[in-house]
Amino acid sequence: MQILHYNNIDFNIDANGNISRRSTWHVMPDENSTVDSEWADLRGQVQEWAGNPGDAWRLPGTDSASYTEDANYLISEVSCKSMSRYMYEVTYTGHKKHLSAEISGRINEQLNNAGEHSKSATWLIHADSLSGWLPEIGDVLSWAGSDFLCEDIQMQKRADNEWEVKLSAKDMSVMMIGNPDFSYNSSHESIRRAKWRVGLEAYEDFIASRPINSDASAWAGNGYYISDIQVAAYGKIAYYITLEARYAETRLLDIKRYETFDGYDENGNINKVVSWTGRWRVHRDNLSEFENRAGESAEDWTGTGTLVTKVTPTRITDLIYEISMEARVPEESGSAALDFNLDDRSNLGSRTDIICREVDFMLSVGECGWFRNSLGQYEQIPDWDADKLCPFLASEALAAEMIEAKLKCVLVSKAIFKKGRSKAHVRMNLDWSMSSRIESSVAGISGCWLKQSFDTEELFDNEGKRWTKIIRSYMHSPAGFYWNPSYGGHQ
Repeated sequence: MQILHYNNIDFNIDANGNISRRSTWHVMPDENSTVDSEWADLRGQVQEWAGNPGDAWRLPGTDSASYTEDANYLISEVSCKSMSRYMYEVTYTGHKKHLSAEISGRINEQLNNAGEHSKSATWLIHADSLSGWLPEIGDVLSWAGSDFLCEDIQMQKRADNEWEVKLSAKDMSVMMIGNPDFSYNSSHESIRRAKWRVGLEAYEDFIASRPINSDASAWAGNGYYISDIQVAAYGKIAYYITLEARYAETRLLDIKRYETFDGYDENGNINKVVSWTGRWRVHRDNLSEFENRAGESAEDWTGTGTLVTKVTPTRITDLIYEISMEARVPEESGSAALDFNLDDRSNLGSRTDIICREVDFMLSVGECGWFRNSLGQYEQIPDWDADKLCPFLASEALAAEMIEAKLKCVLVSKAIFKKGRSKAHVRMNLDWSMSSRIESSVAGISGCWLKQSFDTEELFDNEGKRWTKIIRSYMHSPAGFYWNPSYGGHQ
């Protein structure tokens, strides 16, 4: 079989700088072939001679009738075309053998709407060199930058025993992702959350420098402290860390005013005891402002002449406390309990006592469907669920004028008497408490009544027999509203 190289070697340089070769050979039977039928076997001989993709490049000799193998280049495509009965044209396409990885094309960059920076590039490398060159997930990819770590590898093997390898790298320097979120809940708490991307090497320092209760003013604003930390792994190369911060400066939550019936004076006039309860959220560093307050004036948050009678601090977290203060006018004394012990105690089983008094009912901001923004202005809570969050039946947020308005309510306390000790009537009281919280009539008065509370007391009748007095209190709905049976877990 004769071979003859046709013309010279063509080459092409594409837009990415890759050089490819093209070479054409003519293949014919030996000159001494005389049998006309030998052309039928020529195709198989040419196919065997032509070789396969991945073979070394065939470099023509000076006589164009021989060749040597060039191991620095590979054949990537072989094309055989019959030119006549006794001649084939064999065309080779080839390229450089990538024993060292070479980038193909350009580096692609991406910056998403959260500010995260990514880069990717495609590389060509021969199978003989792949295992020693291929990076691992989390390796620094210097071609992308010192903070860019390998996050994804995509590989495709070609017919010429070379690989196309696409490497994706992501900037893993410490960075806040997007902007902080803000929420304001029904407990008057302002909460901010922010998310950080943190590489493996920076993780320990990041967590150690941001412990629970530490200052978060750098990203959340003055008065905010870290209250929660959540960590999620980002593959094998980094972590996403979400920090929650809560506003912890001193702020007033609510003030409630109570009027309590305290019997009659010697002239038959009603005695009333008026008292107040206020609640504050306080940073632990400001607890001293509420210490030793018992006996001091409470006029700044109640009425004229009142004194603080009780201070109760309750720990919410290591950082935040809730302070409850009670106050009343000093000369007003007595108890809110309904005391019938001085009454005639005959025929207790057929006796029902009714006591009625007026109380204030005050709605919080959240119970009205509003929240106070950072400027101190009221805004409606989006997607507010009145069925769960409002004490009254409502289809939408209540008017802003209802916030902290003192609504007058009638509280009726109904006392009945049962024989025996209090423990014998626990089931009856439990059934009363667990049944519907709404009554349509109390003491013969129709309306919307809310079961408020019950109390028990053991006493003796005139014959010395033990009885249990059961006092059940009901509050009438104020201002034309109807109590919401679903509010606060009521059934």
